[in-house]
Amino acid sequence: MPIEEQKINEISRKLGSILLEKGIVILQSAFKSLKPVSFSFGDLKTYFLNAGINTPLNQFDYKYFSVDRETFEILLDLVVLDKAMYLAEQRDCDNFASLLTSLFGFLFGLNTFGIGYGEIWGKSTGKFIALHYFNLFATKDGKIYLFDSLNPAESVLIEKGKDIVVNNWKYIIKSATFF
Repeated sequence: MPIEEQKINEISRKLGSILLEKGIVILQSAFKSLKPVSFSFGDLKTYFLNAGINTPLNQFDYKYFSVDRETFEILLDLVVLDKAMYLAEQRDCDNFASLLTSLFGFLFGLNTFGIGYGEIWGKSTGKFIALHYFNLFATKDGKIYLFDSLNPAESVLIEKGKDIVVNNWKYIIKSATFF
């Protein structure tokens, strides 16, 4: 690699790092007034059962912090990865889901934005499409929602006895992880 290109890359790395750091500080300061509600390890499991989700629930914390759905939607608009390109096996559904979960925890202290894993089926065709990762979040009022950054739409409330459908995909939840 030519020396000029090396120097340009070094400057780009430094500038990118500075912008990222300053961007995080500015974003966090814009939400200083965010007042999450806390609930327990057992409450999260109860919320899932109330929504009709009785699958393995991996929980890595004893205390959980959440906000209302409207605030989650505002935060999603800020961090959703609509500019990031999908790249099979490198930047795919598991990477998008885990990044969003980490951003919510790191930026806003909200550990109720977790990762869901399951099957997706064609709503109209009834045909299996794929195994898939997506996001699940629990609001402060104990409701569970599904959000899929690779199937963009508003988050969908999960209700006991009702199919979970986003656009033309039907979701079957197999497990969830919150950390």
